[in-house]
Amino acid sequence: MSSAHPKRASRGQSRLEFMSKKEKIAEVAGQYPNLKEVWTALKEQGVVTIAYSTFCNVYREVFTDAPDTKPTSTVQPAEPAKQTVVSQAEPRTRKPIPAVTPPFKMATEAEVNKKW
Repeated sequence: MSSAHPKRASRGQSRLEFMSKKEKIAEVAGQYPNLKEVWTALKEQGVVTIAYSTFCNVYREVFTDAPDTKPTSTVQPAEPAKQTVVSQAEPRTRKPIPAVTPPFKMATEAEVNKKW
């Protein structure tokens, strides 16, 4: 049974795969602003077969100046909303416990023995 996708690295082999292709990864990382794009490009080129989360973990260990994992945004943050004064409401209190009707009576030992 063949697959069009290359087989993922087995457990423990991901770090070895990353380290063996470290120079190529560093070269591609200089072309992209975040790790998601770096990993996608390397995956498309067939350089790496490791999962994205593993790639990020190993990349941050090897390269201490790692870029952010989230794509960069060109949207400017909105101005902060004006603070409105909220009137001080009375603190909430608990409702009183209703009385038990008819009044609860604890059974005596004699009554319990009589029923059993």
